[in-house]
Amino acid sequence: MLHFSAQVRCRHCDYPFFVCVHTEGPLDSRTQYAVRCPMNNSHIVFRSELLHHVDCCPEGATEGHIYRPAPPVAVQPAPPVAVRTAKNADI
Repeated sequence: MLHFSAQVRCRHCDYPFFVCVHTEGPLDSRTQYAVRCPMNNSHIVFRSELLHHVDCCPEGATEGHIYRPAPPVAVQPAPPVAVRTAKNADI
């Protein structure tokens, strides 16, 4: 198992912290990883280019995982709305 680590900074609270990612092989430069900020639990996505190979993860590092965006949600069309005009105001 290979260990990769980086220091990231939360975009919401500016808190810096270490992340660690474990893989079976080398990193793919197209892969994105996600982690939760330990201060405010906000979702942070970062590219694998930030990660560096290490012998072991830093003490207290937050575990990162491969980012898989949620599938798009199907949007249902809105029901028709009756529009009141001068012609149908007394209906």
